[in-house]
Amino acid sequence: MHMSENIRIALASLKANKMRSFLTMLGIIIGIASVIAIITLGDALSNSVKNQLTSFGVNSVQVFVSPKEVDYSDPNPQTVNTPQSQDLLTMEMIHNYEQKFHDHIEVLAYQLPLVNQAVLKNGRYQSTISLQGANPGVQRDLNLKVLAGRLMSEADYSAKRQVVIVPQKFIEQYFDAYDHYERYIGKTLSIDIEGVPRELRIIGVFENPQALYGDGVSQTLYAPLSLSSQDFIFQNFAVVPRDVSTSKSFVKSTVAYFNVLYSHNTRAKVEVFSNNSFIDEFNSTMLKLKLGIGAIAAISLLVGGIGVMNIMMVSVTERTREIGIRMALGARRSIILRQFIIEAIVICMIGGLIGVALGIGLGSLAASIANLQAVPSIPAILIAVGFSMSIGLFFGYYPAKKAANLDPIEALRYE
Repeated sequence: MHMSENIRIALASLKANKMRSFLTMLGIIIGIASVIAIITLGDALSNSVKNQLTSFGVNSVQVFVSPKEVDYSDPNPQTVNTPQSQDLLTMEMIHNYEQKFHDHIEVLAYQLPLVNQAVLKNGRYQSTISLQGANPGVQRDLNLKVLAGRLMSEADYSAKRQVVIVPQKFIEQYFDAYDHYERYIGKTLSIDIEGVPRELRIIGVFENPQALYGDGVSQTLYAPLSLSSQDFIFQNFAVVPRDVSTSKSFVKSTVAYFNVLYSHNTRAKVEVFSNNSFIDEFNSTMLKLKLGIGAIAAISLLVGGIGVMNIMMVSVTERTREIGIRMALGARRSIILRQFIIEAIVICMIGGLIGVALGIGLGSLAASIANLQAVPSIPAILIAVGFSMSIGLFFGYYPAKKAANLDPIEALRYE
């Protein structure tokens, strides 16, 4: 008997007992759907986080001031250590650090808010913006992609030029323009900085950075930090090492450098981490979550497999006379064995396919609610379908073996 004939018989059997077949598949469907749904949602979240960190510079190392742990050996320990303004990083400290590690640093980036939030109006159009004062290194650290004009230069920063670079979404909101961004290079924006009216000239338009959760209510514009007249103190700054392969040792050296500077500070310390390490940690967490869900799904698949075995045993009992007739007509035991194994595999494969479709739908719906872009995992789908067929093979073998070992004479007598 050809494979196609076995599959046709299996489908006819399923069609004859629709409800029983569906209930048999239910455990397979639930197990596969839960795995595919969590993988689809997890991959969507992982891709979103990776894209966000890529926009910040995958190889970027973040250096920031944080509260120092409380020393409980102190007879009068503080309950909270809160860094004060004098504990933050000064421009001199950052420059000294840059000189110390000059041979290892490709880009050093720092920024401070010049305007936290303001509404710029252009007739009936408006845009809610924030203005960041930055050095040219920020553009490289954020991996900004120019659509028109240019980015800030060292000359802009040194000469304190009143220039600004803007994201494309600002152009779309403020000028109601969705292409030909070069037409707006040279336009000026009136913005108060530290109470002083400024006319900032647009020198560049960059592509909207990838947002982790939605687009946000404000657009971030960048101007030279040198426009500010205040003393600069920083909570954090970023640095991109020249050699990515040595980033771990670079992080350790940076930590050691600032540990010496802050060794006598009782309120604050400097922490250092790389975006790559954050991605690795995030991927590790997601892997543990997927394994946990997979373990739960495995229980469901086990129950589903037992259900398949049970229904195949019932099917063998119901079709005992049919088996006896086929054997009497010359069907070999191997043919009977293959027929029932294929029937079990078909049941599980159909259940697996339904579970995959349901899982993709649920995962995509959850991703859509979280404003994430879902892309079904092809390897996960192939593994899920293959695994479901393996369950059919494993749990269908015993009933198929029982059918193949029936005595033809006893089977023909069966009522």
